[in-house]
Amino acid sequence: MGTHDRASDVSQLSARFTHCCPFSGRQNREHSKRGAGMKSIVMIGRGGHALSCLDVIRTTREFKVIGYVDSPGSNGGEWEGLKFLGTDLDLPKIVKDCPDFFIGVGQIESAALRNKIVSNLRELGASFPVIVSPKAQVAEGAKIKEGTIVMHGSHIGPGTDIGAFNILNTRSLIEHGVKTEDFVHISTAAVVNGDVTISKECFIGSNSVLCHGIKLPPGSFVQAGAFIGRKHVW
Repeated sequence: MGTHDRASDVSQLSARFTHCCPFSGRQNREHSKRGAGMKSIVMIGRGGHALSCLDVIRTTREFKVIGYVDSPGSNGGEWEGLKFLGTDLDLPKIVKDCPDFFIGVGQIESAALRNKIVSNLRELGASFPVIVSPKAQVAEGAKIKEGTIVMHGSHIGPGTDIGAFNILNTRSLIEHGVKTEDFVHISTAAVVNGDVTISKECFIGSNSVLCHGIKLPPGSFVQAGAFIGRKHVW
């Protein structure tokens, strides 16, 4: 890797998110207020995306990030108050001590690195909670799969089905009936209108707009500020 970029109610709620399940935005806010019995989690990476994700995780008051893991050759050291736990080579031991991980590595042009990290951690028995900012709006019944983060100010509409290891970045708007597959990054302030399907490993740039009902093929890259209508889908 390059520099890489969860008292019982809380645990039960987060455990539900490890698999695809309906999500209650109201429940998340209620549990977040309690703040007791936070579950330990390990951050992979310490880049800019990891920093933004760390802020979201801390505001949930459901998880305590106990440290971070970086790539081999890293100088380590404290980062944002987090202890350096080791490198990828130390993951077998780290997973035994703390099985919950968050992938703080970003994704723009390719999902290959995030995919590789997840595969390696899966083999070691790691798990990947869903992280939802208390400042996000998530409709009752929306489904969110493991490893996904819903960041500050995002809106997830009714009937949505969000895949695993998605990044729903700050102020992204995901309307009714949207379906995303795994390893999708919907960037800051992007608008995904109703009934859109986004296939695996796509990147949707900041302030872009996806027109109602379109389907993006795997690996699509939508530039910042773009408008994608039916005639634009390749």
